[in-house]
Amino acid sequence: MADLKGKGFDPLKMTDAEIMLRFREGEAAAFRVLYDRFVRRVFSMAYRFSRNYETARDITQEVFLRLYQKKDLYNPEISFNTFFYRLTYNCILNYIRDHRDTLSENEPTPVSFSSSVTPEQTAFANELLKNIEKRLDELPEKQKTAFILNKIEGLSYEETAQVMDTNINTVKSLIHRATISIMEIKDE
Repeated sequence: MADLKGKGFDPLKMTDAEIMLRFREGEAAAFRVLYDRFVRRVFSMAYRFSRNYETARDITQEVFLRLYQKKDLYNPEISFNTFFYRLTYNCILNYIRDHRDTLSENEPTPVSFSSSVTPEQTAFANELLKNIEKRLDELPEKQKTAFILNKIEGLSYEETAQVMDTNINTVKSLIHRATISIMEIKDE
């Protein structure tokens, strides 16, 4: 990293948009910085949609391949988050659409806590997580997408609307309905 700083490239002081511009201009190290910054978020988002570790890995690879291929399409007048999450969202939807028949459902990953938490509390938390993830999976696609982008990935309502190519009021409504559905108590 010291050799990059000597060339005027200090990723710790640069925004994602600035790094993307450097990458678009041909600076290979910038791609690695973007990868390091976003790989966990992409994997997490892909896993939330697919519920499959291998599928999430495949989607993550596809997202970064597409980023590399489409770097020239980046417009700095548009938020980097919007550009990147739109690319990620499209890769996820395309993958799921193309592999719908072969996707398998996996159990959610159990939560582990510190030793001060009792086994009963851990079991309760894992059951609650399982129920929330099940309800999230049952949501209509647009509600699920809006909820994940806004509540889990942390995008603003405006960014979520841009990624989903819809208006902000629609996003707010989708998130509201998703939240009600997820929090609804069902007799199971």
